[in-house]
Amino acid sequence: MLKKKNRLTKKEFADVFSVGDKKFSDHFLFIKVDKKDEIKISVAVSKKVEKLAVNRNASRRKIYNILQDNLEFFGDVNLIILITKPILNINKDKLEKEIKKI
Repeated sequence: MLKKKNRLTKKEFADVFSVGDKKFSDHFLFIKVDKKDEIKISVAVSKKVEKLAVNRNASRRKIYNILQDNLEFFGDVNLIILITKPILNINKDKLEKEIKKI
């Protein structure tokens, strides 16, 4: 899990979601806003993507673990990562490459 200082609040999430630049990949939608002070990230999974809460939470934890190991890679941004397809059966290395690619 990311430290609290590196997670978006509800207000920041809404702000980034409304004005951020959107980029798509195979399994993700990235919405980002450049900031000067620090990096803040949030991961969201829709009920349309994963029906069970257990699977949504597992997907979210999988991405947070990747982000925690590569936090310096992103620079100073506010970032929302929306998971658009099920990722539980995909290995960590493939997901990490996909996140770094964007």
